Order: sequence, then structure tokens, then C-alpha cells
Amino acid sequence: MSLPPLLSEWAASRGIELRPRDHDGRIAFNVDDAYRVYLYPAPDNRLLIESRVCDLPTEADARRQLVMEALEAATGRIRGSAARLAVDAEESVLVLQAEARTDDGLEPFTSALGGFINSLADWRLRLAS
Repeated sequence: MSLPPLLSEWAASRGIELRPRDHDGRIAFNVDDAYRVYLYPAPDNRLLIESRVCDLPTEADARRQLVMEALEAATGRIRGSAARLAVDAEESVLVLQAEARTDDGLEPFTSALGGFINSLADWRLRLAS
């Protein structure tokens, strides 16, 4: 799978080398040596942006408490953020996801990615144990 031209332009402007990985075309890169970000191709000229917020506890009550805390905090952020919380397929990690268009230009894409990273930093701080 080839990278969208906008994504290649964005990465080159920041000195980041991107290559599709895995069978699903996932692309991974680091931001500020603090955040591992994954991009997945999506229909209609979009990319799904995803990163780990925190591991979920293995103990059921602690897991339930953390998820409820996250849900309560998320309800207050729904209107102010394009990012959303989700649980990974193995139900072991809380992740943050957002979408970005690849056909709106470099500035909107950069803004979407920057907003995602800011939201990720906020969530990690809020849910740090």
C-alpha cells in the first residue's frame, strides 16, 4: 500500500521516515520520544490515528473503576475533542483514536494530528496511576 501524498509530505517536512507495516497498512512513528502513534488507512481519503493511553488493570474491580473514570471524563470532552477513547481488541489497553482527512491539505492534517497529541497527553495525565 502506498502512502497518501499528503502524509509523505508531512513526514518529509519533519524528517520522519514512514513505511507501511503489517498486512493492514498500519504506519507507526514516535512523537517527541514520548508517544507512539499509529496511522491506519480508512475509506474516503481518511486515516485513523491511534495511540495507547494506558494499560487496563487485570483485576476486574480495578478495571471497571478505571473504565468508569474514563467514561465520566469523556462525557465532558465529547464536544471539545475529535478524539475518542476505545478499548483494544484484546481488552487490555485503553487507546485514543481520531480521524484525519488526507485530501484537505497539509495544514488541516497537521492541526488534526497536533490536536490528537495534545488530547493524548491530557488523557495520559488524567488516567496516570
